[in-house]
Amino acid sequence: HKDPKYALSVRKHYAASTSYVDDNVGRLLTHLEKSGAINNTIVVLWSDHGFSLGEKAIWGKHHLYHTALHSPLIIKTPNQKSPGKATTAVAETIDIFPTLCTLTNTPLPKDLDGKSLSKIVNDPTQPSDGTAISFWNGKQSTITQDTHTILKKDQPFLKFDLTKDPHEEHNLIK
Repeated sequence: HKDPKYALSVRKHYAASTSYVDDNVGRLLTHLEKSGAINNTIVVLWSDHGFSLGEKAIWGKHHLYHTALHSPLIIKTPNQKSPGKATTAVAETIDIFPTLCTLTNTPLPKDLDGKSLSKIVNDPTQPSDGTAISFWNGKQSTITQDTHTILKKDQPFLKFDLTKDPHEEHNLIK
């Protein structure tokens, strides 16, 4: 947004909502610990999308750039070996269900989309399958550990090297 006061206000509201969620997750975890339920509870916190706060002059979530696709996914299990340790593995929301099945020793249904992230939950240094695919408005996004490609009608029209250009400012396709 071109009005700096409005932009600052939106960013402050976003930060406030994030702080509110963080505070309530802390309250939930404290309650689970005090009640003893933490010893038999899996906690999953995730968002279905990220949010742009002015990057590329975009305010919102309706696009396929990394800021809209990169979202939090936190999984806490009883007796977790490395609680609180982050991973750089690429994952998708579609992986949550098979992960929960694996963590609870529930048989996986046949022909299931998504892959279990349980190995990563137990050891954040483990790799994932390394690909996340998203769709929006007739376009497809494919993110790997190092690249982000956006296709329109099966033709790449944007490609970024995320290791050298994490803010996706330099399209490699000319």
